[in-house]
Amino acid sequence: MVPQKSACVCATLRKRPCTRLSDPIGLEPKFAHSAKTVSFKDAPPTLFAPYDSSRPYLEQAFRDIAEIGYGSFGVVYAATSRADGLQYAIKRSHNVYSTRSWRKRMLHEVQIHESLPPHKNLVNFVMAWEERDRLYIQIELCRRQSLADMRQCATCVTESAVLKWTKDMASALVHLHKHDIIHLDIKPDNMFIGADGHCKLGDFGSALNLATDNVDDFDDGDGRYLAPEILNNPPTKAADVYSLGMSMLELASGVDFASRKFNSRMEIHLAAFGCLKDVGLKQLIEDMTNLKPERRPSALGVLEMIFLLENGEQ
Repeated sequence: MVPQKSACVCATLRKRPCTRLSDPIGLEPKFAHSAKTVSFKDAPPTLFAPYDSSRPYLEQAFRDIAEIGYGSFGVVYAATSRADGLQYAIKRSHNVYSTRSWRKRMLHEVQIHESLPPHKNLVNFVMAWEERDRLYIQIELCRRQSLADMRQCATCVTESAVLKWTKDMASALVHLHKHDIIHLDIKPDNMFIGADGHCKLGDFGSALNLATDNVDDFDDGDGRYLAPEILNNPPTKAADVYSLGMSMLELASGVDFASRKFNSRMEIHLAAFGCLKDVGLKQLIEDMTNLKPERRPSALGVLEMIFLLENGEQ
């Protein structure tokens, strides 16, 4: 008798807990009081009109606003635009601008978004604005659970699904790297399933443009997925490939990299690789997480390896 497949539980999953910070009280804005568009384009988008500066722009331009998540950046809302009637996600930063340099650092995420042409495997950027020294970013609304949340669903997170997600994320990296952008914070928490079914990479708060940014001044990503070489060296595109490999290793193995039972990264690797059943997927992830960055495949190389796996060539 064939065992029944367990039902998908993704709709019932709650987001993993995250430290929630209280809003600062009594701080007067220094740089942006009324709402204004943030853009680095020659022809920037305009705010929804009419706009009353006595009320938050979010409440005027959107309806059916509901909080759907929060994290280190701030709060994420789902909301329906009054301009086009479509639903979007709105990220509101928790931290207000403390200095001009901090404001510039936060707005850099918008600059990265605007420098990239749209791609089916990137969370689509719509526009951004700042108000009372906070940054708001309007983006495509995906499913409310990230791949990190979905990890709890054995029905959806299979090795074949992980291979598909790896393909989608490698496609995203090919697009980023073609434009000299490195993400530097690739992890399951920043991967989402769009309404079109594609896996999409989001959160560009740590991203750098290798052609224009100072690569010695960057924010470290999550240490569980961070390429070891960038602790002492400038980051490269190979660091993104490593982080993607580590992300997919966690998802495919079912091993929780945040578990306190592990005392070292080596222990995590041994436990996770020991859980993989698919030989081809295991070899792919081993290549992507090679400790020597020059021996890792490029993002395009990852796609080529997946093509061989999908066609029965290992």
